[in-house]
This record gives sequence, C-alpha cells and structure tokens, in this order.
Amino acid sequence: MTDFASRFKQTLTAIETAKQRLAQSALKNDSEGLAIMVNGVAFLEGRARVENLAADCQAGGRSKEDTLMAVYDLLVSTSNDTYSGRGNDARRAKADGMKDAARDLQYVL
Repeated sequence: MTDFASRFKQTLTAIETAKQRLAQSALKNDSEGLAIMVNGVAFLEGRARVENLAADCQAGGRSKEDTLMAVYDLLVSTSNDTYSGRGNDARRAKADGMKDAARDLQYVL
C-alpha cells in the first residue's frame, strides 16, 4: 500500500527546492525562465493538494472508492480552462498537477 503522507512530504520538498531555484532565477531577470518556473511550482502544488487529500483519506481509513470520489470532487472544482489571460497559466498548471497526481493515484490505490 502506498504511503501518501510520504509522497506528500516529498512533493513539499520538491516545491521548496523549485521555489529556491525560482528566487535565484529572479535575480537573473530572465522573465521567460521565471514564467516556466512559476508554472512548475504551481504544477507541484497541484500534485501536493491531491496527495494531501489522499493521505487524509488513508489516515481516516477511507476506501479506495471513497478516496477516488474525493479526488474527483476536487478535480471538478479546478480552474476553468476555456479562457486565457494573465495569471491563468499558473492556475492551469496547478490543475494539470492535480490531474497528473490523480492519474497516478488510480494505479496505486
């Protein structure tokens, strides 16, 4: 059985590392690189949100079906991908991270 609390902690560590790299890149005034890195952090934050939810479900003894339903409920509440605009790229990247983690979850539960 997968330990989702451990996965969540690993993802939080990855987020902190990505944020440190982002801060270092900001000093170089590389706006294109910054945008890519911001989206990368948002993607990891989305993964962390799903992994945290799965860890909570696991700790509460919820069934696989209940966990997947909780993840489904979370996914259907993500950002609307039908418009473009300032700030939407990060929200979309976060939603993509959530979907990516959910796809992984279905195989390990």
